[in-house]
Amino acid sequence: MKILRYDTSVIIDLFFSFAFMPLLILLGPAHHWLSDWPLFFLLVCMFLYGSYFFLKRMNIPKLLVERRYVWTAVITCPLLIGTWLYAYIPIRKLISTLLRSHGIRLLCVTITSP
Repeated sequence: MKILRYDTSVIIDLFFSFAFMPLLILLGPAHHWLSDWPLFFLLVCMFLYGSYFFLKRMNIPKLLVERRYVWTAVITCPLLIGTWLYAYIPIRKLISTLLRSHGIRLLCVTITSP
């Protein structure tokens, strides 16, 4: 029975790694990121895969059931901070550069009341 459980876990990991995660990455503008900002693209992919395997290894629900809240916070805080730091990448500049490369201008209009 242990072998079957191990095989199921490996099958799920393989499906996630080779089918689901690439689809998730391609939902974003991955083809533009890869051609224009390959380092950013690789960092995002490494962060997504690393987060998945790290959280899978740590088994967060088990830690919550065992009431090990401090250890759970120690595990999840770096991942939340990493996600928060990715939010500070100047995406507006990236989008305007991407649109400009396709001949589209980014027009921003501010409407103020007199």
